[in-house]
Amino acid sequence: MNKSNLWLACLLLLTLHGMQPDFASACPTCKDSLHGNSALGYAISILFMMSMPFTIFSFWVVTIIRLRRKLLNVTRSG
Repeated sequence: MNKSNLWLACLLLLTLHGMQPDFASACPTCKDSLHGNSALGYAISILFMMSMPFTIFSFWVVTIIRLRRKLLNVTRSG
């Protein structure tokens, strides 16, 4: 099996996996809340989605600061 056939098989597998209705539904919190207290489920989901941009931004800021400090320490010692 060459690389192109392997990539094609992986792509086909991912496509079939994504076409299943259970995987194509909304976020798990919203899906679970449809059978019970939907207001709480939507509130938790919204809070989670609103926190993600801040979490990702904070991660990148901390990563850049650490890399910059490491670079400054290397240039000072070298």
